Amino acid sequence: MALLKKLFNNKKEIDEVAAIMTGELKSISDAPDPAFAQKLMGDGYVIFPNSGEVVAPFDGKITMVYPTKHVIALTSNSGLEVLIHIGLDTVKLNGEGFELLAQVDDDVKKGQQILKVDLEFIKSKNLLTATPVVITNLNERTIEIDRLGDVIAGEVVLKIEK
Repeated sequence: MALLKKLFNNKKEIDEVAAIMTGELKSISDAPDPAFAQKLMGDGYVIFPNSGEVVAPFDGKITMVYPTKHVIALTSNSGLEVLIHIGLDTVKLNGEGFELLAQVDDDVKKGQQILKVDLEFIKSKNLLTATPVVITNLNERTIEIDRLGDVIAGEVVLKIEK
């Protein structure tokens, strides 16, 4: 009986990932950094933000915050691992322009603000604000980007088959 259920139950489970910032969403292959564009750390998307509010992409937990606050890792309640890299070469700012609103081990809800970023400050230092969002544990699962172009923080933009 269990085999029959498995054969006829073709309902797929899906992980949903929201936009972490408001701005223009593109494929990760459009990231202006070759390491991200070539998917060396994983697949995902890049957002070119027009607002400095960063929100959680799903319900889960913050698992890592780099000391300079420009990199945050989260794990969803279903085990999906995401790395958010705010801007490019922003490690040089040593945390200036970043205000952390959540800490490691904090539980977060999709759309909850976790970080404030001063985009104008980043630009004033001649750094890019392009923000890659990378799923680091895909394990041969497929990504489907729901929408490209202008998005609002908290909107579901990516679906991953479990």
